[in-house]
Amino acid sequence: MADEFKEVTTNSWGNRIGSSFKGIIFGILLFIGAFPLIFWNEGRSIDSIKTLDEGRSLVVDVASEQVDPSHNGGLVHIFGNAITNDVVKDQFFGVQENALKLKRTVEMYQWKQNKDSKVRENLGGSETTETTYSYQKIWSEEPINSAQFKKPEGHENPVMPYATETYSATNITIGTFKLTDPFINQINTFENYPLSLQNFEAMDSDLKKLFVLSGNSFFHGDPSNPQIGAIRVSYRIIKPTQISVVGKQADNMIQTYYTKNGNINLLGLGNVSAESMFGSAESESTSITWALRLMSFFLMWIGLFMVFGPMKTLGDTVPFIGSILGVGIGLVAGVVSLVLSFATIAIAWIVYRPLIGILLFVLAGGFLFSGLNIIKGRLQTRELGSGPIN
Repeated sequence: MADEFKEVTTNSWGNRIGSSFKGIIFGILLFIGAFPLIFWNEGRSIDSIKTLDEGRSLVVDVASEQVDPSHNGGLVHIFGNAITNDVVKDQFFGVQENALKLKRTVEMYQWKQNKDSKVRENLGGSETTETTYSYQKIWSEEPINSAQFKKPEGHENPVMPYATETYSATNITIGTFKLTDPFINQINTFENYPLSLQNFEAMDSDLKKLFVLSGNSFFHGDPSNPQIGAIRVSYRIIKPTQISVVGKQADNMIQTYYTKNGNINLLGLGNVSAESMFGSAESESTSITWALRLMSFFLMWIGLFMVFGPMKTLGDTVPFIGSILGVGIGLVAGVVSLVLSFATIAIAWIVYRPLIGILLFVLAGGFLFSGLNIIKGRLQTRELGSGPIN
């Protein structure tokens, strides 16, 4: 039998009207907040383009085997083996290794609540919501607070006693150059670290009473039949590896290079040319720019929809009328949001690159014209459909 239960609630039309009017304030905040987000994002994008263009024109390839003082303070590209003499250690469980990084992953067997809701609109404007809560047992790195479950009885999760941690070497070099933290933080090529009996024997004696070595993890509980509260601890490691970096040469150190519009600290795995590294950085920046543009557009769209939400709720006294109003409001809000998004982007760009800004204004006008024609066509179709039949 499935571990779940259902809850049925009805929200009256009056309550829905009240909530929709309250939603107007939140909708206005979302709508207004989208504009500075768009403007900031475009400024960030422009600064990123200028920074990478400047870096591409200044970078110089240098050998990692020796320090050339003539490049001190300049932007350099270096390739070589990232190595360290440090021993990274998990003091708690006693695992240690000569490596760039060591990551301890802690998972606990816990209850997880799933929620699935279905809403039905009723004649008269009320809504009936049927919510199904189901519970399953999962392994999770994050503690799940069972006190917030709809039905916590029988689904209690214990406190998670340990957490996932990453231990990093502080002295990592490429040839004669030492890497600083902005570069070390980008090295994330983890691979599985096989635990051995030797690792288990190095563990604190009190912990050895609580854990067993099972496969590739330290296990608290019965590995063949885990119960809620069981814990497994596994490790991943980054061994010395070939990397390429672009940064500022400061004597025998590689640091972040600062420009007027931003900073440069690029890292790639293997032997990667400076041009390829700048190309990857541009692609990443472009992806972030478009993701934030879409986010801003949807914030604006949702905000406008919430502002006009009471109109839909008023129409919900007859469900199909409310649905029609919802589609219409969503369409109008979408067109207006798209136009305003492009216009705001254009304003930001026109300051730095007028031709692109003007082009975006033209596109915004085109979207507005097309959107108005679509809405007009829908209205005309509806009027013809409701006319007399001869």
